[in-house]
Amino acid sequence: MTPGALLSVWAAAAVVILILLIVQMRMSPYIALILMSLGLALATGIPAGTIVEGFEAGVGGALGYITLRGLTLDTIRRFTNECLAPTAMITLVVGMGAGFGRVLTDSGASAAIVALAGQ
Repeated sequence: MTPGALLSVWAAAAVVILILLIVQMRMSPYIALILMSLGLALATGIPAGTIVEGFEAGVGGALGYITLRGLTLDTIRRFTNECLAPTAMITLVVGMGAGFGRVLTDSGASAAIVALAGQ
């Protein structure tokens, strides 16, 4: 199996588990999305430290314009870690979940999953 196909299988499994967590276990969608995104990252072989570093680098890069206001890189990192990381992660995961939901809805897979979950 090619790496791309394996990644697709992992992503599909994560979506199914995500739906089961929300529908069957009545878990908060935000918590379920965070858990599944972390689980998917770990399942695909991304080391835990790299996940955090990648997120920090992405948010830090997006907020790099703050340095123009005279803030140091350490101040930006502290701000990112303490304040923006949790909010940005939830926003990112919810956005990705909305994209997956749209794909599931357009393909008809969501109706099949709901029918299976209702049995």
